[in-house]
Amino acid sequence: MEPALPPTARPLSETHARAILEHTPNGVLLVDGEGTIRFANPAFRRMFRCGDADLIGKPSRPYLRSDCFERAMAAGGQLMTKETIPDLGISFRAGLFPIEDQDLYCGIFIDISEKEHAREQYRHLRAQTLQRTQEVIVR
Repeated sequence: MEPALPPTARPLSETHARAILEHTPNGVLLVDGEGTIRFANPAFRRMFRCGDADLIGKPSRPYLRSDCFERAMAAGGQLMTKETIPDLGISFRAGLFPIEDQDLYCGIFIDISEKEHAREQYRHLRAQTLQRTQEVIVR
């Protein structure tokens, strides 16, 4: 008789995997080899402002406004990227990777918009401070 697996080594059930995908704060998108959307979780829909649109079967590029999946597929493996979509006002980091033995790629998207906005405000404040300092020195 084979020994029982410890609870942490047991494979996730489909129910558990679905719950994780539905509740993670990170966007998850699965596309096939043609770049067609096969799955999009709620966080992805919120991040990319897709709402309740039926994304399944549609090309991913218009929603992502990025060619990141094409670049990952062309490289034949994983891709890490950081991108900004000005018209949506979002910045994200994404990790893309192929799903073994399937014609699918998974993208996990992390919204870093607030962090990038804070960084830009800091840069602006710093530039203003430098400008004011130079004005005082010149006087």
